[in-house]
Amino acid sequence: MKFLHSMIRVSDLEASLDFYVNKLGLVEVRRKDVPEGKFTLIFLATAIGEAEIELTHNWGSEEVYDTGRNFGHLAFEVDDIYETCQHLQNNGVTINRPPRCGYMAFIKSPDNISIELLQKGEALAPKEPWLSMENTGGTCRTFTLFQLIKLIYPFASLTFNVVKIAWHLKQPFTKQILS
Repeated sequence: MKFLHSMIRVSDLEASLDFYVNKLGLVEVRRKDVPEGKFTLIFLATAIGEAEIELTHNWGSEEVYDTGRNFGHLAFEVDDIYETCQHLQNNGVTINRPPRCGYMAFIKSPDNISIELLQKGEALAPKEPWLSMENTGGTCRTFTLFQLIKLIYPFASLTFNVVKIAWHLKQPFTKQILS
């Protein structure tokens, strides 16, 4: 068995190609216009022969693809995560989860698809400005104790244990989870 591609529907073909090709650095492998179905398929990869992303653009569709997080994410290995993130940021891409650890970062495509960038090999030494940069764009949510209790209210014994643990720790209690 061989993995071939992941398909992503895109609403603005030009914006998507600008993002994936000009900013992220993928190459267009092939393109197929299907007039009878009123759509275009564009296959992109990091290099010819590598796994592909299939961009599907439905002509004339006004559907907004804004549920990118339901898809999960795409992941790319990069030679230098700091250099890659700086290049993307210089080209107007928001770094939603900066590479504070020198290993992992998240960005989003124009259609809200999460893209994970992973450092090739070992993590790079943490450095500024990435080390002190906050998450943006909804990649991380912070809950107060009250919000957390409301969230897990149906599980009363769990709520009691969370409150008890927070009380014993005597620290401000916030919980960060990936959204």
